[in-house]
Amino acid sequence: MKKNEDLKRALDELFTKNYPQLIQFAHYFFPGRGMDVLHDVYLKLCSKLRNGTLPPMDEQSYLAYIRVSIRNLGLNHVRRDRYADFSKASTQKVENSFFELMDFLSCLRRQLQLSAPQEKIWNLKRQEFKRGEIADELNVHPDVVRKEWQTIQRKCRRVSNSWR
Repeated sequence: MKKNEDLKRALDELFTKNYPQLIQFAHYFFPGRGMDVLHDVYLKLCSKLRNGTLPPMDEQSYLAYIRVSIRNLGLNHVRRDRYADFSKASTQKVENSFFELMDFLSCLRRQLQLSAPQEKIWNLKRQEFKRGEIADELNVHPDVVRKEWQTIQRKCRRVSNSWR
C-alpha cells in the first residue's frame, strides 16, 4: 500500500512539474480538447496504478508513456466523435429520405387517381402483402388482384413518362 502511495505522489509531481509541456502537447494534436484528453490520461494512469498494472519506470519513460497515451486516447476521442457525427448524419439522411419518399408517394397517388379497390391494393402492396394475401384480405380472386395491379403499374408508367 505504501508503495502505491509513493508512486501516486510521484505521478502527481510528474504531472504538476510537466503540466505546461503536456497540455501544450495535447492541445497541439487535439485543439479544443487537449485538457480533456490529458485529464483522461491522468485518470487512466491512476487506475492502472491502483490495479498494480503500471510498471515502474524512470521519469523520461513515464513522460514518453504519457505522450503516447495522450495520442492514443485523443484519437479514441476523435473516432468516437466522428462515429457519433456519422451515426447522427446517417440517421438524419435516412429520416429525410423516408419523408421525401413518402411525399413522392403521396404526390404519385394523387396523380394516379386510383379507384377505391386499387387504393386498397396499393396500400397492401406497400405493406409487402403477396397477391394471394391481398385477395384473401379483399375477398376477391387472385386474378382480380393481378389485373388491378397491372392497371396500377400502367398508370405509374404513364405518370412517370409525363414527368420526363
